[in-house]
Amino acid sequence: MRRTIMSQIESVYYPALAVVGVPGNGVEIVILSRGKCGLSRCITHYLVPMAMADLMVITCNLVLRWIVVLHWRNSFLHYTSVCKLILFGSSTAIDISVWTTVAFTSDHFVAICCLRLKPKYCTRRTAAVVIIALSLLFCLKNIPWFFLYISCYTINNIPRGCLVSPKIYTQTVWIAFSWIEQLLTLLLPFLLILFFNILTIRCILVASKAQRNFWEHNKGESERQGP
Repeated sequence: MRRTIMSQIESVYYPALAVVGVPGNGVEIVILSRGKCGLSRCITHYLVPMAMADLMVITCNLVLRWIVVLHWRNSFLHYTSVCKLILFGSSTAIDISVWTTVAFTSDHFVAICCLRLKPKYCTRRTAAVVIIALSLLFCLKNIPWFFLYISCYTINNIPRGCLVSPKIYTQTVWIAFSWIEQLLTLLLPFLLILFFNILTIRCILVASKAQRNFWEHNKGESERQGP
C-alpha cells in the first residue's frame, strides 16, 4: 500500500521530535530537581511536575501511540487493553500538564499582586498539595475513557486497536462528558491563564506607574529646594 505524503512526513517528524523532546525534558527534570537554578523552591515544585507531565505526554502520545503505530504495527501495544491504557495515560498527562501551568500562573499572580496572601499560598507545601490534588483529580476524570474506546479489529481472538465508541455521539451522558472534556482541557485553562496574566501585567504596570510618579515627585521636591 502506497504511503501518503503526510504519513511520510510523520514517519520522520515524530521520531525527530521524540529524540529532542524526551532527553530535553529529562535533562530539565534533573537540573530543576537539583535546585541550583536560582529559583525559589515553590517555583521549582511547579516546574518539575510540569516537565514530568510534558515528558509523559511525549512518551504516551508521541512515542507509544504514533511512532509504534507507524513502525511496529504488530506490536503488543496494539492490543486494545494496552491501547486503552496508553490513551488514558496520554489524556491524564495532558490534563495535568495544562492545569499545572494554570496553577503555576496563579502562584505567579499571587506572588506579585497579593503580598498579604503570598506567605501562606506561595509555599512548597501548597505547591505539593495542588500538584497531588490535580494528579488524583484528573486520573479519576479520565477513567471513563476506558469505557469509550472499543477495538478496531480482532486477530487470533485478540482485540486490537482503539476506536472511540459511537455512543459518545448519541448518548446524553457521553455527549456531556465530551463537552466537559473540551471545557476542562481547552477553554477553561486558556481563559484562566489569560485572566491571571492580564491581572499580573496590570499589577506590574500600576506599580511601575506609582514608582515613576514617586521618583518624579522626589525629583521635583529636590529641584524646588535647590542646592
